[in-house]
Amino acid sequence: MPKKLLKFQNLLFRFMPKSMFQQMGFRKADFLLLCETMMELDFNNSLHKISCPTLLLYGEKDTANKNASIELAELLKNVELKTIIGAGHEVNIESPQELAEILHAFYERMS
Repeated sequence: MPKKLLKFQNLLFRFMPKSMFQQMGFRKADFLLLCETMMELDFNNSLHKISCPTLLLYGEKDTANKNASIELAELLKNVELKTIIGAGHEVNIESPQELAEILHAFYERMS
């Protein structure tokens, strides 16, 4: 996880009204706590243990997560890295059809 981006994102969340979090089904305090704990996560020493086929996706315009995705792909053994062209961070909203096609093809190869 890009820690600088998480810190900036958490700062922005602190200024958002409680109602924004309620729309997502969270209490603001709980959401902020969750975000803070995400900065503490570090799975780097365990990633080499993952041996199952893994599909890793990122949006072409999601520059913050692009580098993290590429680095993660280098740490995994059996990974397929895909870029969703034209999409940003929310590929499920911005390119749902392409996402569905990629997921379907991946699941077909796994069965």
